[in-house]
Amino acid sequence: MRFAAIICLSLAFAASTETTARAQDLSSFFKNTNGAFVLYDLKNDHYVHYNEARCRERFTPKSTFKIPNSLIGLETGVIRDICRAPAWFWSRYETR
Repeated sequence: MRFAAIICLSLAFAASTETTARAQDLSSFFKNTNGAFVLYDLKNDHYVHYNEARCRERFTPKSTFKIPNSLIGLETGVIRDICRAPAWFWSRYETR
């Protein structure tokens, strides 16, 4: 659960006023992608940013929450294993 909490904390960086530190140059990992990275250092109580201006922009989460939600589900036992898919009730969630 601690790992999932760290992920959630790192996603909630935008509204924070905590102290920040510059990350090492991570541009080689992003190559031609205009990306951003935030890491919350729990031990030192500060954030490490790469491309901080982009980090502070707001975007819809889209599929990015699938990763932490899956990890939380596996860790808490709601999802038994990686091969099990939850049941889908077509009559309840009809597509239009």
